[in-house]
Formats: sequence, C-alpha cells, structure tokens
Amino acid sequence: MKRFYKKVSAEKENEDFFILLDGKRVKTPAENYLHTPHQKLADAVIQEWDDQGQEINAKSMVITQFLNVEVDLAQPGARRRELEAAVLEYINSDLICYEADGPESLCARQASAWSPIRQIFEEESGISLKVTKSIAYTDQHPDLKSYGEKYLDGLTPPEFTGFQALVGPLGSFFIAKAFIEGHITVDEAFEAAMVDELHQAELWGEDEDAMKKRESLRQELRNVENYLDLAA
Repeated sequence: MKRFYKKVSAEKENEDFFILLDGKRVKTPAENYLHTPHQKLADAVIQEWDDQGQEINAKSMVITQFLNVEVDLAQPGARRRELEAAVLEYINSDLICYEADGPESLCARQASAWSPIRQIFEEESGISLKVTKSIAYTDQHPDLKSYGEKYLDGLTPPEFTGFQALVGPLGSFFIAKAFIEGHITVDEAFEAAMVDELHQAELWGEDEDAMKKRESLRQELRNVENYLDLAA
C-alpha cells in the first residue's frame, strides 16, 4: 500500500491518546479507534507510521500490530473471553511437563531450563504440576484450569496482548507466564522453549530453516518485552 498521509500525531481525550493521520483518527481492523492510555506507547506507534517510506510496510509496524490486538481483542468482553479460552488450551498439556527419558545430556538441559519455571508457578499457585517422561497425555491437578482462567482474567490488556502472542510459539503457558511476569529473561524463555531443538542442533548441526524459526521466536520475545515496557 502506498503511503497516503503526510502527518502522524496523537490527540488526548480524557486518559487516552488517539493516533491521527492527517488529523483523522486511525481505525483498527475491527473498526475501533487506535488508542492507548500510555504516552510512550502512543509515541512509538507514531514513530512507526512516521518512519514509513513511499510504501507502507505493515511487517515493520510491530508496535502498531500489538496495539491493534490490544484494542480489538484484549479489552474485557466476549472477544477476549474467546481468546482466553483458546490460550487456556495449552495449560493441561504444557511443554515443560513432558521430559525426555534420554539422552542424559538432554534430560539435564531440560531440568535446568524447566525446573525453575515449574517451581515459580508451584510456589505462587500452590498447585503441583505432574511431570512425565512419557509422550502420553497426563492429567494435571483439577484446580489448574480454574487457576488459569483467573490468571488470564487478571492480566491487563497489554499483558494479555503479550501473553496470547507468545503462548503458541513458546508451546507453553508456564514459560509465557514466567516471562510476562519478569521472572525469566528473553534468553531464558527462548532456551526453555527451544531446549530440544538446540540440543539436536549441537549434536547434528544446524538447519537453516530451523535457525530462522528459532530467531523468529527470539525476536517475538524481544518485541513483547518492548511492548510491555512501553505500556508500563
């Protein structure tokens, strides 16, 4: 799409900053006005639109994309509840509850990456996670789902925006939770999610497509971290 505007700005109404293109309010894909109560976030969105050349590159507008999701899907209401239900599907078959039975080097690497995350969750929730070395589905504590529902419901719109963006790529409710809460860094979340793949790469060598996929995850973690910082 060709750039169709000259000036990007924001106007404040009550507690919110609304993004403007040539004085007109920008709309989200769901036809809501693009806005945020966080000035740093509004400034970052303005910068993304202002940085566009003659052609608009939507892929370069990461913060704008996150804010679209926050406005359209992360506000309290029916659409958020639907997305929460989809996110919650990860909690009973989480990556970090299924350990390998060998080799020893992989088992040790999984334990190093996953045990601290399980411990954080168990100390906060009082719920013990069941860990198996089988690929067969393992039933978790009956209170786990209700805990997850309450947890997701309590996230702020920016936090939920980041959480829902990460849980699928990470393959883990608990890694996403630890990361969003600041218990683990980008590199620690990346290592926890990619522990098996990194172990295989060290043993058998790198695959270019696999490397690109992993780097995409690391970048998504950085993007979410940046978004949450802007919305703090």
